[in-house]
Amino acid sequence: MNKTLEWTPPARAGEALFLPAARPCADSPLLVLLPGAYSTPGDAVEHGLSAALAVRHPSANLLVLPLDPLAVTEGAALACFDAALAPWRGRFATLWLAGISLGALVLLAYLAERPQGVAGALALTPYLGSRQLEAQIRAAGGPAGWAAANEADWDERHLEERVWRWLGEGGAERLPVELGLAEADRFYSSQALARECWPAERCLEIAGGHDWAAWRALWTAWLDRVPSWGVEE
Repeated sequence: MNKTLEWTPPARAGEALFLPAARPCADSPLLVLLPGAYSTPGDAVEHGLSAALAVRHPSANLLVLPLDPLAVTEGAALACFDAALAPWRGRFATLWLAGISLGALVLLAYLAERPQGVAGALALTPYLGSRQLEAQIRAAGGPAGWAAANEADWDERHLEERVWRWLGEGGAERLPVELGLAEADRFYSSQALARECWPAERCLEIAGGHDWAAWRALWTAWLDRVPSWGVEE
């Protein structure tokens, strides 16, 4: 398979950003967001994602983690993500996860391996690997056929293969994870293929591109769909 990445890894994304709930309560949840390869935690504030959460779910806390693309290419992304979540799991009884683009790939691979303790998740316009990998999956008749034809052994430097196997084996049907799509997104073709493995009621689609305007619109639509978090008095 072609392992060539279709993006150039940028510099490290900086420090994590924790935004406490505007109106905390005893059962305030934590929503953890992992942005894309070229984004920083501060971008979630600048582009209105934190404000949208505060308006719709003021009892929710937001943690935006930096994404290190080198950890993805070196096979350490899942361990890094798990380590970043560890100190927060004991602090909050309810944990929700969200990811954008490459961050969504890491999120889905993480759910494939360690879904325990996650109340729900959102994958926004995920990067799902090379066009050559997509072509191989299509040639196999779809994710289920591709998963059946390939051995389960996989390399953590190539998370996209783990995600496609998880999809082919019905992973998206077993977990409360939603998929956000934008029709003009440059990765839309592979995302539409992945959507075939998702329950239709857990898919969101708009007419945007691979940018913050689309991510904010999908994020807001998702927040409007999720159940109320905490006791918002």
